[in-house]
Amino acid sequence: MTSIKDMVVSVFETSKDRLKNPIIGAFVLSWLAINWRIVMILLFSSEKIEDKINYIETHYFYINYNLWIPLGFAIFYVLALPYLMALFDWLSQKGVQIRRLISKNHRIFEIQNKQEIAAEEWQLEKIRQGSPDISGMKEQIAVLESMIRDKDELIKTLKDQIYTKSGVDPETLEIVEDEQENTKPKAIKKTTKSKASKENNSEKTMKTSTQLSPDKPNPSDYPVMKDILIRDLPKTEREWILIYALYSSDFGESVLTRDDIIAKYEESSRRTDNRMKNLTNNIRNMVKSNQLKFINDDEMLLTTSGRETATEILNR
Repeated sequence: MTSIKDMVVSVFETSKDRLKNPIIGAFVLSWLAINWRIVMILLFSSEKIEDKINYIETHYFYINYNLWIPLGFAIFYVLALPYLMALFDWLSQKGVQIRRLISKNHRIFEIQNKQEIAAEEWQLEKIRQGSPDISGMKEQIAVLESMIRDKDELIKTLKDQIYTKSGVDPETLEIVEDEQENTKPKAIKKTTKSKASKENNSEKTMKTSTQLSPDKPNPSDYPVMKDILIRDLPKTEREWILIYALYSSDFGESVLTRDDIIAKYEESSRRTDNRMKNLTNNIRNMVKSNQLKFINDDEMLLTTSGRETATEILNR
């Protein structure tokens, strides 16, 4: 009895190990899925076992359904299905990468549009308020006027104190001061004017030497492209294209083409696919804003307005 029990246990253990094999397990599942009618007849039919076997052999015993088709499914499941799943995973990953790239390009395009809008708004605000030099001069004038008012109030206070202590009328004191001012030697006034003129000329010379002039461009006065890139002078892509146009046209003295601008992109190591896609649209907008002007289908000129704007960018 014990040997029979051990034999049964051994058979079950061996069968369990065999079913764990991928191809055997897949074959059994495939066979059951295809020949489920045979199992149902054997388990639940009320006929005799001999009649069941005869019925199955007559109606369901086919070599294709009982062997080859289940074996084919098992081989496909074990060998081909992992590669098919790997293909699906690879396609899914590629799709995710493409979606991320599209989203990234869309985000870059939105940022560039916002930069262009901000630059145009800044130009409009600059036109409304005047140039930075004029705005700074207005602020200095306001400060000087405030200092003059404070000085006049101090003089008036001192005159009142003098009148209180000495009894001299402030109007009489002003007349005496005017007479003294008129009796000063004219040479002193001329010397003062000469010094002031020399100081003004010196200031003008220093200012002229530190600022680039768009009227008479001197190539040696302009910074090299690497210096412009490091200092990050242009703030938008259109400003960069304007700088490229300035340098490609010999500072506004000759014609330029779209290929010349692309060459400057490569020289400054700023060429990307997205910038090349937007280049035509940016050039069209710059033509509309009178910074560039086409003279034929390929060649362009840098207008006076464009050269002045480019010089302002380099003077930042």
